[in-house]
Amino acid sequence: MSRTKSLLVIAALAAFAPAVLAAGVNLGGSVGSAGNISGSVSGTTMTGFNVDGFTTRDDLPGSVFSDDPASFSLPMYGSNGSKVYINTGGAAASVKINEGYKSIGENRNGQLINGSRGQIMVSWDEQVLSNKNVVTVIYKTSDAQDIMPAGVMIGNETFDFWTWNVGVIDPINFQSQDGKVPLFAATVSLSRDSGDSFYSTKSIFNKSVTSPWNGKDGGVTQIDIGEGVNLIRLRYEIGQVPGPGTGVLMAMGVLAAARRRRR
Repeated sequence: MSRTKSLLVIAALAAFAPAVLAAGVNLGGSVGSAGNISGSVSGTTMTGFNVDGFTTRDDLPGSVFSDDPASFSLPMYGSNGSKVYINTGGAAASVKINEGYKSIGENRNGQLINGSRGQIMVSWDEQVLSNKNVVTVIYKTSDAQDIMPAGVMIGNETFDFWTWNVGVIDPINFQSQDGKVPLFAATVSLSRDSGDSFYSTKSIFNKSVTSPWNGKDGGVTQIDIGEGVNLIRLRYEIGQVPGPGTGVLMAMGVLAAARRRRR
């Protein structure tokens, strides 16, 4: 192999070195479900979020399109079979990834204060980890009131059940050829104190979502009414697009091509 070709191969491998070195390195301790942390790998500063003990990677792409909008809503169900949305924005209320908290309408079940009710807010993002990504969706009330209090009535119909809808009208769009990604786990967590703690965390994997995932979640019917739920957290652990090891495979391809040319 000529000196020039050797230098090209070394440069190609070096380009992927930060990703290899960073794999499995925790850059800091946990500072909450969405707390900023920072650290350094081989002199390169990396900053991200800590998700259940895993630190995000700033050197890998997300699986979701970077400016993707998706639809979010909170339906509730009545004793006569009626379906009404807790958020007054309805089924098609849209929020972009990394947009921060955005209102999807008033909390229909909230108490009137000075003639108005609090808002149902939604925020969602994607954390890129070393071997998987985590899409997190959070619904919360702007005034910490209950999303589904007991005794909700519309006309003569009582409403005792509710759920969430993620991407049902406009799905989360993944950068894969078929628009789907492997789904490893999915959970719903309920909070009474605006996310400071969660009194219930349950798996929704193979219930409302399955693998491969198409970015839609029609929810699991909930019977938690009058519990003071004012924040809902949904987490989806998904495969990466492109998958792990892509950089290494590309580097190996460079080596193979160099060998072929040498022959």
